[in-house]
Amino acid sequence: MSDNNFNKLQHAESVITAQLAQLGAEPVLDESVEGWLKESQDVLTGLVEAAQTEPSEDNLDNLVAVAEELQDDIKECVTQLQLAVKAKAENTFVETVQTLFPSIILSTDDTVESSVERIMQRISTALEGTNVSPQDTERVAEVLESKGLGLDRLGLLFATATDIAQHQLALAKALQLQETFIERRKSLHKNLERRAEALEREHTSLQREIKRLEEQKKQITRKRTLPSTLKQQTGYEIKHLAFAVSDAPSLRRWNEARGEVAMVHKVEGSSVQIKFVASPDLDLWGANSPTYQHLRDALQTLEARGVLLLYVVMAWAIEDNFVTVPLDKLIEMVGWNPRSTAERVELRRKVWHWLKMFAAMPVIGARPGTYKDKLTKKEIELESRDPFIVFTGRRDEKDQQRRFDGNEPPVEVTWTAGAWFKTVRENPQVLPYFGDVMKLTGLPTGKAGGAWALSIGMALNQLWRQAAKNVKVCRDEANKPSLKFRHFTRLELLDLFASPDFPVESILNGNNPKRAQKYWDDAIKLLKKAGVIGSYKELDPLPDARKDWTDFWLRKQRLDIRPCAEGLTDAKEIAQAAQTFNKRANRRGAKKPKKT
Repeated sequence: MSDNNFNKLQHAESVITAQLAQLGAEPVLDESVEGWLKESQDVLTGLVEAAQTEPSEDNLDNLVAVAEELQDDIKECVTQLQLAVKAKAENTFVETVQTLFPSIILSTDDTVESSVERIMQRISTALEGTNVSPQDTERVAEVLESKGLGLDRLGLLFATATDIAQHQLALAKALQLQETFIERRKSLHKNLERRAEALEREHTSLQREIKRLEEQKKQITRKRTLPSTLKQQTGYEIKHLAFAVSDAPSLRRWNEARGEVAMVHKVEGSSVQIKFVASPDLDLWGANSPTYQHLRDALQTLEARGVLLLYVVMAWAIEDNFVTVPLDKLIEMVGWNPRSTAERVELRRKVWHWLKMFAAMPVIGARPGTYKDKLTKKEIELESRDPFIVFTGRRDEKDQQRRFDGNEPPVEVTWTAGAWFKTVRENPQVLPYFGDVMKLTGLPTGKAGGAWALSIGMALNQLWRQAAKNVKVCRDEANKPSLKFRHFTRLELLDLFASPDFPVESILNGNNPKRAQKYWDDAIKLLKKAGVIGSYKELDPLPDARKDWTDFWLRKQRLDIRPCAEGLTDAKEIAQAAQTFNKRANRRGAKKPKKT
């Protein structure tokens, strides 16, 4: 705001303060009141011009605040003027009547109108019973004078009434100026809102441009090295995509789509579904038309490491807008260590095949609830119909380029987030995370204990994140500060991302169910060593009966499993954020009690 406008405001406020003080001592309405109302109107006009010609994010709020304060002052002043004029008018007139016409008795409740009516009645009564003609003014004057109603007194009385009427007319004009002021203020608000929206759009556009340039710089300078950490994404859509990949080997919850050659995966009660479409990039059916059986066969090529690869690809697409990485590094990231060239080539084919399958799995639907962008305060579009991964480039070996053999896996691939995924990839409110999938990459999944450790680790990260907002502060066995999560069961942890090679129920129903206990113990040891699990405790003892322990062990025995120190810190921050959000929501939703 310019110094000129600011000085005008200060002057207007001083005039208003002085006028309010004067009203208490000598309530009167004269030209000075009209003058400061006009001056206040001019000040507001200056504010409107300032909002239009001198906009900046620093003074927009000040302009609105000053305008509102000025309007409040004027409203208070006019209200007091109304009361003062009314009191002045009625008291002055009543006093005048009682002075000029002592015989007329008035009460404090009488107004100007009622007093005039009483006097007119007395005049009519005075003339009644006389034979004086109304045209004979001299005779009328004599009669009224004899009755104490002389014309000179009446002249003074009506002069006073006229003066009061002029005061009331001036007040009406002041009120009209106040209405004009309010309209001007509304105009100011509209101009400020339009300008704020324009500044917001410019700011958002600038932020996007900065991010784009940062991404370009990152792509130019980024070294193709393995990231030290990659957060496991636990958002609604990615969770269900991971369920679909995990269920693929057994075809659990996978069904044929109606009206097209595609397979659909849907968890009961979920608002999204995963579709596996017959993409030509898969090249599984040669020259033939794709069938449902082709798609089922493709799904069953996925393994437990496929879920881990999915999490790696998703997390990396969030870290970098475009990811360019050799397939050999992805092989290393999911824990494989090929010992020969032939084995490496075979693993490249497998990884490339899985990646193409991920790109052929669009997420269809919208999660429940609404989310607002913290910057624009607008609702975020939550409906997805796109794959979450799109491949934008590949680099082949030189001899492969000469052969134009597109069926062989590339040496290097480039991918980015899908259309909807890209719009929310940097919004942790929509895409929450928990845990580090890089801690799971070195697990020996060729053995039962390692395969279970991978399933348990991914399940714990997902469930810890979902339960984090409700954790409670407590102390562990060493009397150190800790957090108490809800209890888990083995079935819950082994079933969420089930291992197709080592199904727990088949092992328990086999000849040696005790193997399941050993595999479980091995898995817990691996996860502790990897830094995933911080503490583990079985809360219920097993039954003594030799044959009845399996169902209790799998489904009913409660497990207190807590993350490592880093996970506890993350969970505490999530819980604190949830408590703050709930307090604000409760305050916004509080209703005033109804009047009875």
